[in-house]
Amino acid sequence: MATHQWFPDYTGGSARVATETARALARRGHELVVLAPHGRRPAGESERALRVDRVLPRGPFPRTLTDVLWTTGHARRFDRSSFDVLVAHHPTTAIGLVGAGLDAPLVFVYHASVVRELEMLVATLPSRRGRLATRAIGLALAKLERGTVARAARVVTLSDYSRSLVTTDHRSASARVCVAPGGIDPESFAPASERLTVRRSLGLDGEGPLILGVRRLEPCLGLETLLEAASLLRLPRAPTVALAGGGSLAPKLSRLGAQLGLGGRLRLLGTPTPESLRAVYAAADVFVMSPAPREGFGLATLEALASGTPAVGAPVGATPELLEPLEPRLVATESSAPALAEAIEHTLEHADPSFRRRCHEYAVNRYGWDRVAERWEQVLADATERRPRAGVTKPGPAGRCVIQGPQGSVR
Repeated sequence: MATHQWFPDYTGGSARVATETARALARRGHELVVLAPHGRRPAGESERALRVDRVLPRGPFPRTLTDVLWTTGHARRFDRSSFDVLVAHHPTTAIGLVGAGLDAPLVFVYHASVVRELEMLVATLPSRRGRLATRAIGLALAKLERGTVARAARVVTLSDYSRSLVTTDHRSASARVCVAPGGIDPESFAPASERLTVRRSLGLDGEGPLILGVRRLEPCLGLETLLEAASLLRLPRAPTVALAGGGSLAPKLSRLGAQLGLGGRLRLLGTPTPESLRAVYAAADVFVMSPAPREGFGLATLEALASGTPAVGAPVGATPELLEPLEPRLVATESSAPALAEAIEHTLEHADPSFRRRCHEYAVNRYGWDRVAERWEQVLADATERRPRAGVTKPGPAGRCVIQGPQGSVR
């Protein structure tokens, strides 16, 4: 596996999906070697059947170039026939693995449309130089993505929404695109027995309900709409809005909160530690996924639900896929602030202990990592079918691949 992000050095959703899929597969008896970026931890570490080599440098040069070169260089250290399958979590590391010439099929994990995200970002940049540089990076990534998809035995998306983006951009690859969602660790996220006590310990003990958003504070992610929706709420007691995440938009959001009358009821928590993030999830009355137009999955939504906190979102990206099976009214009728406010009000009105238990059970039973890992196993086995390996059988009558235990595990 090669990845451009690895948790806990990076705390975003793609980092956690890369890390937790690797750990879940290792728990199931598969051997994994991961090429990951430099971080705060030792350059090499191992746990169970998982070995992490932190070899991708982070410095002044564009990662679009360095991740390709360093992934190729380090992957060439291995014998060509060392692995059954290669997994890449970004086009740069995917092309790097292809360049190493390893004799194994490639599975490319498409987390989101990076090219589309950069296109939206260009419109927010103040300087012409910044816009030109971002466009150049976007063109380079678009070319790398085309090359990756063309060479991949399977392209994995985390949602049906993301699958639609891939099949739109790469129609010839439609038959090779499949969905394997992200997941949550049931032992890490659980409802708090005393939410108000947890809230007070975090310094978030306002009189009204606590509304939580967890997201990078960057443009084009709908955070302004979340704050506007909070200002429109008609509740007996004024809510507190807590945003967990760091980013360049923090000063602007503080000013906007003051203009909307939120004042001291807007709390910017910065980038939380994993422990404090779990606590704030459990302390909140409702979680709101701000309406980013290209939401590829929504791991924070699942983590909130697993913590017993109802989640609300807009009808964009993959958000409806996560929320509608639990309760359709968790999804606002549109992406506007008034519609989001209406969904928040309805959710707060019905967020009794019974519904909180439903939220937790839904997330754990449907997206617990041990269950989700079965789907990832199936995808990896499918990718190796063009060249049968020991321990992998062809699909049975139900179309499911069967993978034997550790003696015949996929590496």
